[in-house]
Amino acid sequence: YNTKLTDAGGKELVSGLGHLPLQDLDLRIRDTQVAEETGVALGKSLRSLPSLDKLNLELSDTRMGDASGSALGEALRCCPLISKLTVVLYNTKLTDAGGKELVSGLGHLPLQDLDLRIRDTQVAEETGVALGKSLRSLPSLDKLNLELSDTRMGDASGSALGEALRCCPLISKLTVVLYKTKLTDAGGESLALGLKGESLQDIEVWLNGYGLRIGRSFALLPADITADCDSVQFETADTGGRALATGFKLPQLKNLDIRLFETSIGDATASALGEALRHCPRISRLKMSLYKTKLTDAGGESLALGLKGESLQDIEVWLNGCAVSDLTAVALGSALGGCKQLTRVNLMMSGTKCSEQDLAATCAVIPKKDVAFFLNGTRVEVGGICGQPSTKHPMTRINPAKWGITGKQLMNLVGRVKVEFTGRRANPTVYTVVEEVIKPVCSSTNASYAILVNPQGISCQTFVSHAWFESFLEFVNNLRTCYSDFEDRAFWICFLANPQTWPRKELQGLLGTTVFQSPFFLAMQQCEEFLVVRNTNVNLYTRLWCVTELILAVAELRCPIKVVGEMPFFEEMNDGLRIGLDAECYCDVDRALLRGVLAGSGVNVDEWVANAVRATRGAVLNQ
Repeated sequence: YNTKLTDAGGKELVSGLGHLPLQDLDLRIRDTQVAEETGVALGKSLRSLPSLDKLNLELSDTRMGDASGSALGEALRCCPLISKLTVVLYNTKLTDAGGKELVSGLGHLPLQDLDLRIRDTQVAEETGVALGKSLRSLPSLDKLNLELSDTRMGDASGSALGEALRCCPLISKLTVVLYKTKLTDAGGESLALGLKGESLQDIEVWLNGYGLRIGRSFALLPADITADCDSVQFETADTGGRALATGFKLPQLKNLDIRLFETSIGDATASALGEALRHCPRISRLKMSLYKTKLTDAGGESLALGLKGESLQDIEVWLNGCAVSDLTAVALGSALGGCKQLTRVNLMMSGTKCSEQDLAATCAVIPKKDVAFFLNGTRVEVGGICGQPSTKHPMTRINPAKWGITGKQLMNLVGRVKVEFTGRRANPTVYTVVEEVIKPVCSSTNASYAILVNPQGISCQTFVSHAWFESFLEFVNNLRTCYSDFEDRAFWICFLANPQTWPRKELQGLLGTTVFQSPFFLAMQQCEEFLVVRNTNVNLYTRLWCVTELILAVAELRCPIKVVGEMPFFEEMNDGLRIGLDAECYCDVDRALLRGVLAGSGVNVDEWVANAVRATRGAVLNQ
């Protein structure tokens, strides 16, 4: 992928596959100029591979279309042994003519694991209905991932998929991505009826107008989409919310991450979620993001009643900006106090009607003393707020430009992360690494991780700008593959340079009253290179801090601005994302401060952000 390959070489390449006794084929030629000739030749070769058991085809960002789709669908009928299949054809010229032929071939396979991604194409209802028909012929499916967003599918497709899911009783892990489609409540509710499989343990459903992939398994409600993607009314949103919540009454569920933020759902949906959770006694990890919704105490208290699961160990509840008060805070505290297996709690309730006293009282009822309790991003002691460290901490006497870490030390941290996170948790985000590794390691000294491993500090060569929602391992790999002297190079990385255990108010004091006093800017000025590290989880320029760092580098620095890493495949420049000047910052004080800096920079912010998003790997923006 990302080569100069065209049909001239592509069709010759894939023609050679038909002469091999293949059982496992992984072919990725995305982001090239190959088109129909290659797709048809690939289909012909696959028809000569009856022994195939596993097949992965990543053909996105090419010029393939209906002829390729039809050829691949016909080929699948000739491969009767395939049990694991991945087909990625997003951002191609596929329409219903080829799409329905492609998915029709799926029903002839003994599939147990299917990953089908045809988003950002022109396929519509005929393909969706044909897909549903094929899925009904796959009763042995265990894992199913369907990414059908940015297509013309609608209610007929939603209904067909819902009916198909009821014919797949063995599915344990399900992902359905249908955002930016023609789906309305009519199809959404029908789809929700299919989420009652007895084997389901991990669910991920995207039905919103736009989405951001964070976390392992979560549901986004069709609250802000209609046929023309305009916002629907509050009552309609709660109708869809209740229907979706009903689908979560799954006693076998273990992990559930529900993100309904910035939608029009309200108390009816929250109450339905609370009731659904009472039917899920095995949930051990639960995250609910309901911030900036219509939620009030009526729904908050009902929701809290569902948080009494005996198996709950890790819970996050985000209610920022909702009209809830101490009634909801007390209800949450009372519910959590009964969770005997609890090890970690994260409550985000800034911008509500709850006072600090109300929130502190919420912590007081937690019986276990070893619970890691985070309130609005700050760790607190069970029973009250932690004492704040002194701002005269020794690390403040070290030049911020020396709050660095070497590549070798970073690899040592990678080793620790790989030990801590295994199995389904083997690819944590930076956020998770900070919470579960960095903070515990640094809690005894209240220093940053960089100062912990380099007590005298080290001079940094590269300032790293990145987003915390990224995969930690992907982040480190992007750095490692960028430099031949990686192990000896010193990096300034915010989550390792800044002290993560300090309370928010004291950390705010460390950052200064203006950006130009912050450790970030002081370090940027003294580094010899500014490095933008993109990632495949999230567009980093949806984060206002990342936008500000880039613009400061453009306006104030004279060092090279280099770009590494890949953007998310589905949102490189998604018009639905709030990036650049519209990027978000969860701290109101920081938001106003950073937007003031951008406004006075004299730099075309959106142009430079677009340059960083579209740049090829290794490009230097300011050459």
